[in-house]
Amino acid sequence: MTGPGGSSLLAFDYGSQSIGVAAGSRTIGMATPLAVVRMFRSGADWDAIDRLVKEWDPEGFVVGLAYNAQGEHTVMSRRARKFGRRLGERYKRPVHWIDETLSTEAARRALHDSEPERRLRKEDVDAAAAALILESYLNAQR
Repeated sequence: MTGPGGSSLLAFDYGSQSIGVAAGSRTIGMATPLAVVRMFRSGADWDAIDRLVKEWDPEGFVVGLAYNAQGEHTVMSRRARKFGRRLGERYKRPVHWIDETLSTEAARRALHDSEPERRLRKEDVDAAAAALILESYLNAQR
């Protein structure tokens, strides 16, 4: 899923305390949870994101936007847009947006269903949510 000019993408599940990250490929249409990036008072841990971008060399990014029940932007979706714009400017790659409303809850359910006895860690849920966001994007592109 790596390589310059390849078909890999990095996806981000933006949150106020952490950002779930997943990598995926247009070629196989699947995503893998990768990591969780910490949020500081000053913003995202850009050093950690720099390392992920260097390692995966994605052709672009997918950022999830959480809307409210009426389909309107929320404070978090506006923050996620700001984060995504900064991603695009910093790495000079396209940013794609997708509705990720309830992706965290879907990730939590999927992880629980796959390992009901396991205690879920927030980091695992965040990264799994990013993978769901990316797979939703990839499926929508077919």
